[in-house]
Amino acid sequence: MWSRSTSRKALKSRTAPFRSTGERAVAPRGRRPFLLSALFALAAPGLAAETPPPLCPECVVWRIDASEAGTLLESGVYVGGLRLLVVGDDALPVARALVAAGADAGIVAESGDASPADPLPGWLVLRSREGEGYETLEYRLKALTSDLRARRDGIRIGLDAPHDLLDHLAHDDVAAYLDFFLVPRGEPAPPELPEVWQRATGAVGALAALARLSGGGATVVLDWPYPADVPLAWGALARVLGPEPVETAAPSLQCAIDGRAVPCRARAFLDRQTHDRLVWVDADEAVARLAGADASVLGATRLDGPELAAHGPDPAGPIAIDRPARTFVLRLAPGASEGDARFHEAVDVAAERSLTAAEILARHRAAEQGRRRRVPRLVASGDTTIAFTLPGLSAPSTITARTVLYEDGARREVEYEDLRWNGTTVALDRGRVPRLPIVEPAAAEPPLAIRLNEAYSYRLQGREDVVGRPAYVLSFEPKVPGGARGQAWIDAADFGLSRLTTIRDGLPGPIVASEQRDAFVRMDVEGRPAWLLERSEIHQAYEGPGHHTSIHRVVRFERIEPNPPDFQSRRASAHAGSGVLMRETSDGFRYLAAEPGGGERRPAGKKDSVRTVALGVTIDPNVDGPLPFGGVGYLDLDLFGTGTQVNAFLGLGFVQGSFTVPRLGRTRWQAHGALLAVFVRYNDRSFRDGVEIYPETLRQRPSRLTLGVSRPLTARSRLRLLYELEHNALGRSDLTAPGFQEPVSPLAHGARVELELRRGAWTGLVFGSAARRSHWEPWGDGDALESGGGGYQRYGVSLARSLVSSPRATGRLEASWMDGHGLDRFSRYAIDSFLNRLRGYPAGSLRYDRGLLLRGQGSWALRPGLRADLFLDAGFLRDPGYGEELRWYPGVGVGLELALPRGALLVAEGGYAVAGRDREGQKGTQALQITLVKTF
Repeated sequence: MWSRSTSRKALKSRTAPFRSTGERAVAPRGRRPFLLSALFALAAPGLAAETPPPLCPECVVWRIDASEAGTLLESGVYVGGLRLLVVGDDALPVARALVAAGADAGIVAESGDASPADPLPGWLVLRSREGEGYETLEYRLKALTSDLRARRDGIRIGLDAPHDLLDHLAHDDVAAYLDFFLVPRGEPAPPELPEVWQRATGAVGALAALARLSGGGATVVLDWPYPADVPLAWGALARVLGPEPVETAAPSLQCAIDGRAVPCRARAFLDRQTHDRLVWVDADEAVARLAGADASVLGATRLDGPELAAHGPDPAGPIAIDRPARTFVLRLAPGASEGDARFHEAVDVAAERSLTAAEILARHRAAEQGRRRRVPRLVASGDTTIAFTLPGLSAPSTITARTVLYEDGARREVEYEDLRWNGTTVALDRGRVPRLPIVEPAAAEPPLAIRLNEAYSYRLQGREDVVGRPAYVLSFEPKVPGGARGQAWIDAADFGLSRLTTIRDGLPGPIVASEQRDAFVRMDVEGRPAWLLERSEIHQAYEGPGHHTSIHRVVRFERIEPNPPDFQSRRASAHAGSGVLMRETSDGFRYLAAEPGGGERRPAGKKDSVRTVALGVTIDPNVDGPLPFGGVGYLDLDLFGTGTQVNAFLGLGFVQGSFTVPRLGRTRWQAHGALLAVFVRYNDRSFRDGVEIYPETLRQRPSRLTLGVSRPLTARSRLRLLYELEHNALGRSDLTAPGFQEPVSPLAHGARVELELRRGAWTGLVFGSAARRSHWEPWGDGDALESGGGGYQRYGVSLARSLVSSPRATGRLEASWMDGHGLDRFSRYAIDSFLNRLRGYPAGSLRYDRGLLLRGQGSWALRPGLRADLFLDAGFLRDPGYGEELRWYPGVGVGLELALPRGALLVAEGGYAVAGRDREGQKGTQALQITLVKTF
């Protein structure tokens, strides 16, 4: 029987491009350097010496009809050593029977038909349909070959296709999915194809002619002849010599019968196991005696019949054959050391070679098909943590949930149990859709899946270790806008996916960009490895109306169960339970709402609108008595079904509104705007050396309008261009000195540019703005008026990072440097109670024109419904009211968040400022803010 487990050289040449898992490779057939083939002189009288081609027993494949193969099996002839391509009806069962009888058999299958049933043969030839287009064939080949390899390890797959299709395949990655290509003998084949089989026509009547026909090293496909003595003899020769014989110097033989010389030819080879020399003798007629052998005869095998006996009393004496034969093989005793050296040198000619990106991808797709077959159902249990910031809440908000993933073929559902926002149970409406949206990015075409038209291009970047195992690193880029880009780590041994990074930008919003990092764990399923998702970390960019923030999402699966026997009952229980269910669709994840009367849930619409009520009080050293605040808000992420996002908040004495249009026409630009209008006047205080100067106190009522556009530059960067219109109605207060000249109420036009950069949990922002007041007059004390300037500039940079260590512990780090030119009392940066806080420092007590702010925050869930926060802030600022140099302003704060009935949240934050000054100039100030928030 022809064996697939002979030498490494033979194995590598036969399995190109699918070379097990290693990188040892040899040149394709027809170009392989048979360096050690010995020169052979024909011993027949009257024939000139010539150099025969290397003998390749495995290079002959016989094309046989299934009915003829059945007759061959019924005859009882031993078929070991034969390679047979079975065609016609019932080809698959006949091929299985031939394999069981010792042959190496394959079948022909149509590329467009369903793949053959299990068990599969060791190899097969796919035949393209007549008139089949290239794109259709490309998709079918990738899908079908991946499925076949998933069902049988080591299967070899070839293609029989017209010449024009082969030209396409030679310049595409489809060739990486195939092992060989069948072309008519004599026709040119594209050199880029990995291995070419030649389909020959006509009968072959002698073993010598057959040896010359297959001696080039390329596999030749011949029609099964009648009678079948030549293929049977060739099969016997293949059994004796092995699939890839190592040739050595042949002995000089003279053949005879009945005292008469017979023309014959001899070639010698080395037995890979025993290192005996095997001499193939091919004579024009039966031979009974040989002379001239230079070694003792150990035995002889007749190729066209049963075993025969050969006797040689001494190396120089004649060899007697008890049953004459035309073709036979002599087994001689081991020859000189030269032969052994040739053998060892021959088996070491393989060279190191790395697989191409297309070959790695093809192997991964086959491995993934196998994983899906072995793991048709999956249940994974763990938890989800989502951290982000909200306007008005200085500590990051956190959504947590116990999470269960159900996978059943192409159906993927996620169950969220005990869904909480900052410890508060999220209220569910009828249909179990949360009032607080869990926003998800739109689903993109999987970067490694097979598609009718390849959506991605792939490039091999090298190799890295993942959890101690070597892996290939493939990068992928979309061929059309809107796709994902990233990297995939594919295990070098079993080609499973061990790690994946996927980056998407240009999403319609409110999630406009996403960077996802998936880690997989290797598990044993049915004795085979399977890589299953263990952890997913997602960093998303949220562009909402008037507010943009980073969302940090972490999903951990602590228990992964492949093929649980109670899968159906557990999923049905999830549908009947009280948890939140989402199903993955082509448009992303969608909620599943309960049907009246129970039963399986159906997809429901998203909760695109949220209503908010906020009430609170601020206790500030610079404010006389507690300062109440509050209002009602409305957020709509899909206004009138247009995709426009609107946010409005009506507070006590002010109104705030904003909008975002996710896409302008067919471009990637977004439009957005924001409005803030204050209806009541409040104090604008002045400080000198840290002490409030009451005679310079003014009353103010600011308003601001911002309009702008933004667009992604790369997958991790975004540009914003804004126009700013600011107005501040200034006036005298009861404390203003008579001689103090108040400034005119300024109207300032400005332009602002922002560049946002993201990488993982890090977010960076670089900004710059320039503003010009339309009318500005000198102001201040009558003896020393300040002219200031009509124009001023602001610029700076910030860096922030979210931290998610567990569902019970989250945090955030932030650093920002701000500077400017031409800044005065009314245009400097200011510490306030909402947007630019420094814990413990009174609002308006610090007005700086440059400085560094450092903020750190940690949150811990003490118990369900109760969360504690710790804040550590520091400012290194230049405030002209405290001096001309930069000064440190450290602060510390603590907070408690308590879940109340009906989904309300009570937040209390207190801070102490080490360097803060009260109105009498004393160091050490405290501030307290209490807020009640309720969403509907």
